[in-house]
Amino acid sequence: MNYPNLPNRTLEITEQPEVKELTNELLKQLQNALNSNSLFTEQVELSLKGIVRILEVLLSLDFFKNANEIDSSLRNSIEWLSN
Repeated sequence: MNYPNLPNRTLEITEQPEVKELTNELLKQLQNALNSNSLFTEQVELSLKGIVRILEVLLSLDFFKNANEIDSSLRNSIEWLSN
C-alpha cells in the first residue's frame, strides 16, 4: 500500500520576531489615537503598521515559501483518502 507524503509539521523560523513587545506598543498607540479622537490619518497609519507587522510575522514562519509543497502534499493525501 502506497501512502502519500504527509505535510511537514515543522515550521522553520528564520528569525525570532519580538512579537509581543511590538504588538503591545502598536496597540497602545492605536488605542491612544482612537481615544483622543486624533486625526484619521494617524489612525489609518497605525492600522497599516499593524498589518505590516502581521505580514512580517507570517513571512518569518516561512509559510508562504513552503505553501506549494504543503498544497501538493495535501492534495495527494485527499486523493489517496478518496480512493
